[in-house]
Amino acid sequence: MSANRQDWPEPLNLTKPYVEPDSGVRIDAKGNVTIKWGGYDYYIEARRIATPERLLGWIVHLGEKSWCGMEPWKIAHLVEKIAHRRQWDIYKESA
Repeated sequence: MSANRQDWPEPLNLTKPYVEPDSGVRIDAKGNVTIKWGGYDYYIEARRIATPERLLGWIVHLGEKSWCGMEPWKIAHLVEKIAHRRQWDIYKESA
């Protein structure tokens, strides 16, 4: 069975710039985080996520929410942005 050319998917348009989906995570100059998920604005002071352990506690806390629009990729993006800002190597291999 051979496919006709009209059955092929549209080619990718590589001339348009890639726009990353908005994760709803904002970090201000002081490191304070504002999360906008599911119609809620959620503010976390930088001092409350000053260590990886404290950030993990917030991730668990956020995971207990049932907000519309809270998706795993958004939580991952939140962790990556905070870790990058604080220069934590979250991808290092354990010894």
